Amino acid sequence: MRLRVVAVATLLATAACGETVLTNPKEFVIAADGSSVVIEGSWKRVTARPTIEVPEVNSFRIECFRQVHVCREYVAKLIRPAHDPGVVENTHLFLMLQEFQIELWDRGRIVAKTEPRAADIFLRVSLTDRTVERESRETEARGALGARTDSDKWILK
Repeated sequence: MRLRVVAVATLLATAACGETVLTNPKEFVIAADGSSVVIEGSWKRVTARPTIEVPEVNSFRIECFRQVHVCREYVAKLIRPAHDPGVVENTHLFLMLQEFQIELWDRGRIVAKTEPRAADIFLRVSLTDRTVERESRETEARGALGARTDSDKWILK
């Protein structure tokens, strides 16, 4: 499986010129033997609160492997000063990797979770509808203070 560097390069080149930013098109591939799933696209935020966790300009690839109970999410993120005024001084493009542990994989869906310090993040993949949801819920359980009680959600676009 290959990571599409072209999308990241396109993201950087067009953003620097102030043009429209293109990202990976939606792609959903299930291995013939059902052992793996690869999903590409971009995340669209469906909750109202803006966040730089996954900014508006993003491109991702998720690889899930049934035998080892792991999903890996690679996300290219374009963060601009307007996203977090006073904190972000320059536009940044970077690639982030999150590894998720698969909690459920049945005929119709995959549910995976990762637990970084400040949040619990879930991936919910519908194998029948070929849809994906990403949810991030802040938590104080691992030492982060001031957690919100609501969550942020994104869907595959």
